[in-house]
Amino acid sequence: MKIQEAKIVKKYKEENLNRLWLKFKKFNSVLKQKEWPFDINEIYNSINRETHELVELKFKIYEACLPMKTNLIKISELEKYLKLLKEVPGHDGPYKGLFDRDIFERKAFFGEKNLDEMILNCMKEIEKLKLEVNQFTRSTEINL
Repeated sequence: MKIQEAKIVKKYKEENLNRLWLKFKKFNSVLKQKEWPFDINEIYNSINRETHELVELKFKIYEACLPMKTNLIKISELEKYLKLLKEVPGHDGPYKGLFDRDIFERKAFFGEKNLDEMILNCMKEIEKLKLEVNQFTRSTEINL
C-alpha cells in the first residue's frame, strides 16, 4: 500500500473510532428498565482494537515519511514566513494617516516590487517542496 493510500485508511479509522466512542458514551448508561441496544462490551473491545491499529498505522506512516521530514518542516516554516512576508508594507510616497487629514511621506527599504518578487520566490519554493512530498507519498510503499 502506498503512503497516500495509508493516509486515507488512517482517516477512515479515525472516523470509525470517533463513531464507536460516540456510541459507547451514549449507550454505556441506560435507564434501568431499558435494554442496551448494542453489545457495549463489544463496542469497548472494538475501541481498544481500533485504537491499537490506528497507533500502529500512524507510526508506520510516520516511519515511511521520515525521508521527507526535512521537506515537511521546510514547508511548514516557509508557509509561516510567507504569511508574515505578505504583511510587510512596501509603500513608497505619500501616505494618509489615521484620520485622512494627515499625509506623511513614506519610504520602504524593500518596495512593493521587491516584496512581490520575494513572495513569488517563496511560493515557488513551497510548491516545489509540496510536489516532491506528493510524489513521494504517491510512489512509496508502506509495510502494513
